[in-house]
Amino acid sequence: MRVAVVGTGRLARSLVVRLKRAGYDVVVTELPGQEPPAGLAVDAGAEAEPLDEAVAGADVVFLAIPFGRFRDLPAETFAGKVVVDATDYDAADDGPMPELEATPSSQLLARHLAGARVVKALNTLNLLTLGETGLLAGDVPRPAVPAAGDDPKAKAVVSDILVDLGFDPVDAGALADSWRLQPGMPVHGLLTDIDDVRAKLALTS
Repeated sequence: MRVAVVGTGRLARSLVVRLKRAGYDVVVTELPGQEPPAGLAVDAGAEAEPLDEAVAGADVVFLAIPFGRFRDLPAETFAGKVVVDATDYDAADDGPMPELEATPSSQLLARHLAGARVVKALNTLNLLTLGETGLLAGDVPRPAVPAAGDDPKAKAVVSDILVDLGFDPVDAGALADSWRLQPGMPVHGLLTDIDDVRAKLALTS
C-alpha cells in the first residue's frame, strides 16, 4: 500500500519512520506552494513529491500539518481519498477559531475536504510513543489508538494500518464524536491498553 504523509515537522517525521518500518511505500509532501521535503525523504528512505502527485498516487493520506493550515489543502485533490487526520488544534499556533466551539476540528476539516473520507486517528499519542514504541510481545499490552470517522470502510482501512504499526485500534464513533480525542480529553496523550482507552472514552460519552 502506498501512503502519503503531508508535513515536515516532528509528527510527520515520526509517521514516516514508523510507516516505513511497517513496510509501507511512503511518499512525503508539503502544503501547496512549498517544496517537497527532500531531506526528510532521504533520511527516512521515502520519496518526495509535490502535493498533487503524492496524493493522487496514494491509497491513504496522513495529515501532519499545523491544523490552522487545513484550508490551504485543495479539496479536489483529496476527493475519494482516505485521509487520516493526525492534527490537533493549538490556539497558540493556529490562532482563534470560534467555529471550533461547536464543531470538532476533524469535522471542520472534513467539511473543507468534501469528498474525502476523513478518519481522526494517531493524534492522541505523544511523539515519543509514536516514534519509539514498537511491536510488543508476551504479556505486555499493545498500546491502543482510538479512531473516529463517518465511513466504516475508511475506518477499517485505518484500523488495519494501526495494527501494522503496532497498535490496537479502538472505534471512537463518528467524526461528530471526535472531540473526545482532542487535547484535554481523557484519552489524549495516553500510552495505555485497549480496555483503558475504551473506559476513558466512555467517561466522555
